[in-house]
Amino acid sequence: AHLPVVTVGINDSMFRGADHLAIQGAVDFVARHGGGTVHLLPGHYILRNAIFLPSFVTLLGSGEETILEKHPSQTVELAEDCDWYSWSVVVKDASGFVVGDGITISSKCIDGGTGTQTTLHTITGVEGNRLSLGSLPRVNHWLGNDAKVTSTHSLIDIQKASDILIKNLRLEGNSAQTEKLDGNFGAAIFMQDCENVQVRDVTINDWNGDGISWQIGHDVQVENCTISDMAVLGLHPGSGSQRPVICNNTISNCDIGIFWCWGVCNGIAENNQIANSKKHGISTGHRDNDNIIRGNTISNSGECGIYFRPERSADHTSNRVLIEHNSINAPANSTAISVVRGAEDTIIRRNKITVQDTADAIVIDDEAMRTVVEGNEID
Repeated sequence: AHLPVVTVGINDSMFRGADHLAIQGAVDFVARHGGGTVHLLPGHYILRNAIFLPSFVTLLGSGEETILEKHPSQTVELAEDCDWYSWSVVVKDASGFVVGDGITISSKCIDGGTGTQTTLHTITGVEGNRLSLGSLPRVNHWLGNDAKVTSTHSLIDIQKASDILIKNLRLEGNSAQTEKLDGNFGAAIFMQDCENVQVRDVTINDWNGDGISWQIGHDVQVENCTISDMAVLGLHPGSGSQRPVICNNTISNCDIGIFWCWGVCNGIAENNQIANSKKHGISTGHRDNDNIIRGNTISNSGECGIYFRPERSADHTSNRVLIEHNSINAPANSTAISVVRGAEDTIIRRNKITVQDTADAIVIDDEAMRTVVEGNEID
């Protein structure tokens, strides 16, 4: 079947505008026709909400000249309790919000829980200081638990969809003017319950959170992307994701370059350039089994180049991880490769490791099982 191709641009295009509304209108149009391509022409688009991509849609930019930038965020306290079934929320000052804005509502967990609970919404109406919501919060946000609204959101969001391509554009996070967004809820590019999503030739800069995060996302491919200055994680293959392919990317100045979350299996990270991670170049942990880490160049990680997280017990660590043909430069007081207790059948072979001063090359816990170390070059 012939699928439509539509253009979005500031001036001369089928859909005209410099914001998320014009882009979302084009996406919704091709989705109504069973899928297609939305071609973003060169321009600087300021987003006050995510672009929500459904199945069978290609979002195609025009290279570095297509810029999607996060609008500065604001945070406002709630003026009334918001119950889990509420279709609206009352804030102390709604003057900075408009219809269509993406927001989070957050509060401390209730009934003895720890941490913060966060829900994501789109504003569908503004009347005085009351914001109408496009979805129910399903949790209670109460004044006694520091409830607040913040205009944070992903730049591209994919929920329960498949067969999507994002290619050839640039995302700017504007982190100095934007509150941090938890990578389990959002990212510059965020996916939840997705399959067969490809992200290629995309540049992501200066995001206050994770660059690309996918949760329970199967067969996700991230290739030839440039990701720099993420406040938390560069790439976050999230819990339960199967067969991720992470190849030929350049990742720099993140807290952690690639973070394999829980139960991420049968994936590959190959030929990536990972530099200047504050903590770890690549981190693997809770039941991340049967993964390949091959041919990467990892330099100047603050704590460890390739790090196996200890987890809550030896039974929860990564097993059957192949680490080969990587080039790792470990600065002073760091470790190139660290394998923890409980990790089974790790293979570390034919890597080139350079250690500076007090750095360690390979550290293997006595309780790691059947670790193979062979043919590595250590300088």
